[in-house]
Amino acid sequence: MAEVGRRARWLPWAAAVPLLLIAALLLAEWSGWRFLRASVEQRLSDAVGAPVRIDEGFELHLLRAQPRVAIGRLQVDSRREFGVPHLLLATALEISTGWGDLWRWRGGEQLVLREVSARTLGAQLVRLEDGQANWRPAGAAPAPPPDEAPPPLPRVGRMAVPDGLIELDDRPLRTKLRIALSAVDGAAGTPAFRAQVTGHYRAMPLRLGAVFSPAPHDAQQVLLRLDGEAGRSRLRFDGALAPLAAARTLQGEVRVEGPSLAAIGVPLGLTLPTTPPFDIAGRLSREGQRWRFDARRAVIGSSQLAGEFVFERRAQRPHLGGTLRGKRLAFADLGPAVGTGARPPQAPRERVLPARRFDIPRLRAMDADVAVDVDQLDFGSAALAPLGEVKARVRLADGVLWIQDLRAGLGKGLLSGRTRLDGRGDPALWSADLAVQGIAIEDWVRGVRRAPRRAPANGVAAPPPPYVTGELVAAINVSGRGRSTAELLASMDGKARLQLRNGTLSHLVTELAGVDIAESLGVAVKGDEPLPLRCARVDLQIRDGIATPTVAMLDNRDSSVRVDGRIDLRDESLALRATVRPKDVSLLSLRSPLVVSGHLAQPRVGVEGGRLVPRVLAALALGFIAPPAAVLPLVDPGAPAPAPCG
Repeated sequence: MAEVGRRARWLPWAAAVPLLLIAALLLAEWSGWRFLRASVEQRLSDAVGAPVRIDEGFELHLLRAQPRVAIGRLQVDSRREFGVPHLLLATALEISTGWGDLWRWRGGEQLVLREVSARTLGAQLVRLEDGQANWRPAGAAPAPPPDEAPPPLPRVGRMAVPDGLIELDDRPLRTKLRIALSAVDGAAGTPAFRAQVTGHYRAMPLRLGAVFSPAPHDAQQVLLRLDGEAGRSRLRFDGALAPLAAARTLQGEVRVEGPSLAAIGVPLGLTLPTTPPFDIAGRLSREGQRWRFDARRAVIGSSQLAGEFVFERRAQRPHLGGTLRGKRLAFADLGPAVGTGARPPQAPRERVLPARRFDIPRLRAMDADVAVDVDQLDFGSAALAPLGEVKARVRLADGVLWIQDLRAGLGKGLLSGRTRLDGRGDPALWSADLAVQGIAIEDWVRGVRRAPRRAPANGVAAPPPPYVTGELVAAINVSGRGRSTAELLASMDGKARLQLRNGTLSHLVTELAGVDIAESLGVAVKGDEPLPLRCARVDLQIRDGIATPTVAMLDNRDSSVRVDGRIDLRDESLALRATVRPKDVSLLSLRSPLVVSGHLAQPRVGVEGGRLVPRVLAALALGFIAPPAAVLPLVDPGAPAPAPCG
């Protein structure tokens, strides 16, 4: 009985202990846990590895879904090695977060702050060359490599800071920014704040103005208006973002203008070509690590394009996919990307092949898979007509760039094939396998057309026939190596075969090529006419940049023309010789091979003197002895030639 009595006396005390603990907990919550200020200071100091001071009030509320802390004045010093006096200095600071957010942050994830407000806020964020950052807990995790993205700053849901200044000095990324915060009025009088960003991002000058305001019907969304300059490019954005959503979404209208796509691609980690000035507008959206851009309008130089693109950050390399569409793609607008831009200072002036070097390392910075569907490909040359219905697949993977399934048409003809540029080594390796089927040369090569005749007073003149007509059939299989287009061609090996089917050649051109004076005068008087071509074929063997014709022939009923010699792409020199074999008799002919010499930039056409001089001297000598006999050395009896394309 005595034992039972003692237990009964302890029961009220045992029941009172939990009640007292609950009461003490409620009292501490009501008082704001002010007695923990010194302990919080010490724990924060240990975490950041530098002194932390809390002055002018301290309140902490833990018994709620989102813990909240209010501090009159908070100063977080920076560790000595970072060279700045403090990491954070704020007055009237209030911060709320979630228990789960704190738990994940302790596990190494990015810190999430649901709301942040302060009367004044100053922060000095520094990352050193070795990757150590003063905003990371001391010794919390290994520093990332210096060339990677910096350790993530806290994500903030809503912020209200009427007077703030954040300075970021990220030395590995060559980034130095100054972000000034101020209070402004948002839509419908709602409170908002402005962020004015100036400085350099990845060494690119940056000047942006952003206004953040709460969305009226969605507590998770924040409206964002952005306007400013990045380098020499202009950027505008009007949309909304959800910084605390699980997928971290963003969507809105964007417009970007600038001198070249490459200038905006480098700071964003994108491999974009060097282009003329551009103006692009469309809708930008983000969900997690996936970005989507629907370009309604993309004017690049004289090109008129559009498309849909998806960009994702992946483990090894970022990836860009999508479709490029449009009315017109001008080859000149891609010129700098394939090495044709401005001539390098060291390039000789007599050179015409593009000598600008490729940016090979950028091929290894990103992967891509983009379909191309363009109405017209314009070569930007008065000599060539545009191709239509251009389709291709552009793939970039592990430093190798493919253009696959290429198809482009002109009339009933078709250009098809594929190319490959392997940028994994230095120099790059290039190959091309192209085919042409049935493209009318008179429609594609404008240089074979005659100038239009003057219309008579009483009607419209019919257009004169072209100098050359026919359906072009070609097969090109070549490869090379180098750091520019000029170097690729200078090292090129392979074969090329070109042939005209159902073609014609101007009678006057045939006679002029044979230096047949009498026949040329006769054709000029009675009028030119196209002569059907029995054969028109060129086979080229290319080795180490030297193209040598194994077969090069034009043949019609009047003459047969054969070409030999070579084209040296290493120094762009020409050494070609065209020999004409007439099939009819001519009374006044200087039949002698034509020679083409010089360089691609300045070719020189002349007559080979080895055969011409003796005939002229013989004619002059006979003219002195018997003037009527002077024409005998210039008479060409002609000789029939066998069919050459057997």
